[in-house]
Amino acid sequence: MSPPATFGRRGSGVAKIVTPPISGGPFGAAESGGESFSFMSGAVNHASSNLTPAPSWKWLFNFNGRIRRSQYWIVKICTVIGYLTLAWSLNMYVIFNQSVIPTMRVTRNVPLLVLLLVANLAVIVGVIAAVVAIVWIRVSAQIRRWHDRGRPWPWIFIGLIPLLGWLWQEIECGLLEGARGPNRFGPSPKGLG
Repeated sequence: MSPPATFGRRGSGVAKIVTPPISGGPFGAAESGGESFSFMSGAVNHASSNLTPAPSWKWLFNFNGRIRRSQYWIVKICTVIGYLTLAWSLNMYVIFNQSVIPTMRVTRNVPLLVLLLVANLAVIVGVIAAVVAIVWIRVSAQIRRWHDRGRPWPWIFIGLIPLLGWLWQEIECGLLEGARGPNRFGPSPKGLG
């Protein structure tokens, strides 16, 4: 029987659950091969030291493996905040342009018009890049949540069905527990099995 899990060291920026060492020495089981769980990466690392922080952002862009419900909801909430921030920023930029462009037409200042055109193109490219990144992260989390439920990636398209598909997707991915133990998509993100 293994000892109960406790929370790992603070200050690494990543919450880790670490199995305490079985032997009482300074280099017991936890330091030389004990199990640790990283919340952000969602993976159990059997051979890591409890001093090594897991990567906290690489899991956002990965389509393989599984994630927990809590990670799914964190991604969902953060992407909504990202969309709202992007929409607000774009709205402020449009309001600024509407107040600047009429005065520029009167003065016919060509260098300022060119600068404004370049700035507008940069904003358009930036908005497209931000939207692509947000959509990529959200689709990645959705696919890996379906994997945790034991379903392949095409199940993501159920969300394209208005109302019924949205409801099914939210119940299936956001509320129901994932498959216990490993499945064909990888080990359990909870470290079970």
